Amino acid sequence: MKKEKESTIYDVARIAKVSIATVSRVFNKSSLVTDRTVAHVLEVAKKLNFSPSASARGLSGGKQETIGIILPVLYGNLFSEFIYSIQALAEARGYDIVVAGQKGSPEEFFATVKKLSTKIDGLILMYHIEGIKKEMARRFPKLPNIVLSRFVKYREHVDLVLDNYSGAFMATEHLITQGNRKIALIKGEEGNIDAIERTEGFLSAVHKFGIKKTDVEILEGTFRQISGYNAVQELFLKRKDISAIFASNDAMALGALNWMHRYGMKIPEDVEICGFDDIEFAQMTRPSLSSVYLNTSLFGQKAFEMIMEMISEKRIEDTPKQLIIDPELRVRESSSLDRSK
Repeated sequence: MKKEKESTIYDVARIAKVSIATVSRVFNKSSLVTDRTVAHVLEVAKKLNFSPSASARGLSGGKQETIGIILPVLYGNLFSEFIYSIQALAEARGYDIVVAGQKGSPEEFFATVKKLSTKIDGLILMYHIEGIKKEMARRFPKLPNIVLSRFVKYREHVDLVLDNYSGAFMATEHLITQGNRKIALIKGEEGNIDAIERTEGFLSAVHKFGIKKTDVEILEGTFRQISGYNAVQELFLKRKDISAIFASNDAMALGALNWMHRYGMKIPEDVEICGFDDIEFAQMTRPSLSSVYLNTSLFGQKAFEMIMEMISEKRIEDTPKQLIIDPELRVRESSSLDRSK
């Protein structure tokens, strides 16, 4: 008879209607949480019979039936979807997951790993330093682990990586092969690695298809919706001949759409546009927004499969696998006009 599944931090967050990070802060006695929220979260946790650390299992020194996850942050579409995809797979296998956020110094990161290591059977982690796979094997020789990155530049140091570069290349290639020879990019936040890799992908596609430099506009953005709005306003005050825009995320693409709707431009007849991230609202706006999906669910699925294989074989590796998760281009109404015919 299968034992009743224990409640998780996600159950508490969902029922209490707060973030995972807030639940974590409550149990870590953070001063950042109000007394009212603490009382509410603890009440929900009590009703669910939730134990934050599953320490009772850990005392036995045997199999924990728990997977640890360490990420730079615990919020945002990418990380939320990633966590939930692993949670679903873990529950189906009778495992719990415990999640921690850590983006501090290397020593702070490894201190977090050490705290978790006695409570978990394996660890899925995302932390960007060179040689991290070998360092994990040196410091934690009995802890199976899978190292992830969202940046292709770190591929040689990790097991599994998302591909911003290829996603941006695909989106730009799509816009160009639709017959658009005058094209603009709305960049992301200055210095942000996602923004840098997406810009590189855009420029590679422009170069591949021989688009003249005078037919390319690079617009400043910050990943915020208002920056997309301001970018296209600046663009069309300067020139009217741009027929396609690649925005480095969907928020900026939606801001650009807002400005174009306001000033009577037709999408895709006047301008075709494609975003990045494929947020839920991309499908619901009118026209629906073409976008790049980084395949976060598959990222989580593959990471879980890899860590479970290592746990079952009791295998520790110090050589990164360097596998890439391919993004998907989801073409919708905003870039559906083929001008090449």
